[in-house]
Amino acid sequence: MGSVTLHKLPIIDFTNENLKPGTSSWSKICKEVISALEEYGCFVASYDKISLELSDGVFHALEELFDLPTEIKVQNRSTKPLYGYVGQIPFIPLYESMGIDDANTLEGIQSFTKVMWPNGNYVFSEKLLPYTKLAAELEQTVVRMVFDSYGVEKYYDSHIKSANYLCRVMKYREAKINESKMGFVSHTDKDFISTIHQNQVNGLEIKAKDGEWFGVELSSSSSIIVMAGDAIMAWSNNRIPSPHHRVTMEGKEARYSIAQFSFMEKIVQTPEELIDEEHPLQYKPFDHLKYLEFYSKEENRRLESAIRTYCARFLGVDSDSVTKLDNGDMSLVRDWIHRLSAFATRKAKNGLVPERKGHEKFLSSSKRVEEDDEDNETRWEEENTIIEYKYVSGFRGRGRGIT
Repeated sequence: MGSVTLHKLPIIDFTNENLKPGTSSWSKICKEVISALEEYGCFVASYDKISLELSDGVFHALEELFDLPTEIKVQNRSTKPLYGYVGQIPFIPLYESMGIDDANTLEGIQSFTKVMWPNGNYVFSEKLLPYTKLAAELEQTVVRMVFDSYGVEKYYDSHIKSANYLCRVMKYREAKINESKMGFVSHTDKDFISTIHQNQVNGLEIKAKDGEWFGVELSSSSSIIVMAGDAIMAWSNNRIPSPHHRVTMEGKEARYSIAQFSFMEKIVQTPEELIDEEHPLQYKPFDHLKYLEFYSKEENRRLESAIRTYCARFLGVDSDSVTKLDNGDMSLVRDWIHRLSAFATRKAKNGLVPERKGHEKFLSSSKRVEEDDEDNETRWEEENTIIEYKYVSGFRGRGRGIT
């Protein structure tokens, strides 16, 4: 029998006051950060600038906020997709959240509080702002370490200048008898890097590379989860994964958490230094907020990898292969059809049959090709590449790629 890997997120110490670029302590922590991000896409930061007093103040403020009537909370709106109130959703009834734009600024916090409390709430702002500033500081430190480690530190300043911080405050109530314990569904974050802090009620679960789910237990008020999002996965050319994670509510207490997301107000693209023969370019440059808009549409919410569907340059196909297709070589098409069929057969044997048509980026071609064989059929069209395939398990899927 094979051994089962017991996963646990690495804990990295950020309490060193002399943690500055160029020092030996900086180099040491950089290696730990890259190792953790490349393996899990996240880690736990021990960050003593978040004191027990500050942490308690934040979560007392969140309790006050979520005690407001629903008709007030739903006034949390934004012109940016996925920035406003989320809640009252039948299939995730335990979850409710609100978004604070420009959360690391006094103006951003006050703009939010004026909607929730028209007469203002100085105490709420006073408790939240110190935390959001420190969370942004931690995120920027991690980003600098990533850029330094990959040899692209020259891009750091322009990256930070383009960052916008969304703070999402969340409440997961306890599950009632005979009610699902699912706090939130499996998903990846859509930002560059996020920081997540919680009251002392656990529930966050991470999916490892081997497909195993494992819980994250935080016991200290200074523990912050640092998590990679879809944007850094594309930026790093798949060196850093964007991990799937979910929340499961096992206890009898409400879980409050505060996640701060960094979104780029410029085009996100892979630095040329991260592209080579071993790492060919995987993603096209993309507008971060337009990607959010794409993901906010209902039909895109269940995609296994929204970022790959949105801007993947190709899926395991090099330029020579595309050239072969353009020259009428059908061997690649046959290979892909059979690979898709084999994949579908494995899924079907495990009882994992897709509920809806899947959308994925496949190939680019300037020619129309038609082919039928005994198990599969494919149709290829110009401009908006389409592959239709009939799996050997008997169901039909459809993949569409915008070139």
